[in-house]
Amino acid sequence: MSFDPAANQSLKQTLASPERQIIREVLEANNWNRHATAAALGINRTTLYKKMKKLGLQEPRGSVTN
Repeated sequence: MSFDPAANQSLKQTLASPERQIIREVLEANNWNRHATAAALGINRTTLYKKMKKLGLQEPRGSVTN
């Protein structure tokens, strides 16, 4: 991945995409268990919730929530 200023994206926008992908992959690997996901990522659960909201990550419908 490289930063392309010609793409009219800020550094913040450019970094959000891989962060979203990483969090989504870990959520899926943990069956959307947010406690286990936060532990795997080494972040607080509250931080995970905030990042999920900011990045528009929502648990797929029909999944078991904890």
